[in-house]
Amino acid sequence: MYSDRGAQQTHGREPSIEQLARNALVELWHWQKKEHGDSASTETFFPVDAELYVREVLGWTVEGVSSIAVGGACRPDVHGRCNHLEQKIYIKTDGVTDGRRRFTVAHEIAHALLHPGDTPHDRRWQHRSSHTGSTTVRPKAEVDADVFAAEMLMPRRAIREEFKKRFAVEHLQARSTALHELLRLGPFDRPSLKAVAERLAIYRTEQGAKSLTEYFGVSKEAMANRLSELKLVIY
Repeated sequence: MYSDRGAQQTHGREPSIEQLARNALVELWHWQKKEHGDSASTETFFPVDAELYVREVLGWTVEGVSSIAVGGACRPDVHGRCNHLEQKIYIKTDGVTDGRRRFTVAHEIAHALLHPGDTPHDRRWQHRSSHTGSTTVRPKAEVDADVFAAEMLMPRRAIREEFKKRFAVEHLQARSTALHELLRLGPFDRPSLKAVAERLAIYRTEQGAKSLTEYFGVSKEAMANRLSELKLVIY
C-alpha cells in the first residue's frame, strides 16, 4: 500500500486534510488485509473503493438517487449529499460516470469526517459582488472536501510512482521534444498545459499498461488536474 511515512503522526499538530485522507486509506487497507489476507495488494487496492470505506469503515450506507435536493429545491449541479443524522451518503446516479461517482463519494466522505455539524445548505455556493462584477466563491468546506477526495483517490506518492513507471521521468515539460515525441505532436503544435495533462492522463504505454485514469479510476479531468497540481507536467 502506498502510504507516506508519518501520515498518522502529526507531532501534536492538527492533521492536514491530506493526512486525514491518507489515514482513511490506511484504515481501508487494514480492513482489506483483515478480510483478504495476503491476496490484498496494491494492484487490487486501486482504484480505491470509496463506497467500501463508507460501508465497512464508517459504518454508513450509500444510496443512489436520480437527483439531489438542497434546501428543498432540486439542484442539478449537486452530485452528492452527506446526511449525518441518517449516517447515509446520497449519490446522484443519472448520467454519472464511474469516475465521477467515485470522486463524489470520496468528497462526501470528507464532509462526514470533517464537517459533522454542517449541512449542505450551510455549504451552498456563495455569491459575492465587487467592483469588477459578480463572482461565485466556493465555501472552504467544499474546497477542503475536494482536496481530501483527490488525495484519497489519487495519493500523491502513488501518482508519482505510477507516473514514473509509465514515462520513466519525474515530470514532463509541456513543450519538450520528449513529450512531443511521446504524444506524436507536430513540430508546430503548441498545446496548452491542460491539454497536455489530459493527454497524459489517458495515455497507454505500448506495453499495454493501464492509463493513469484507468489505474486510479477517476475522470480524465480529475487526473489532469492532479498532474498539474503535483507539477508532473510543467511548462
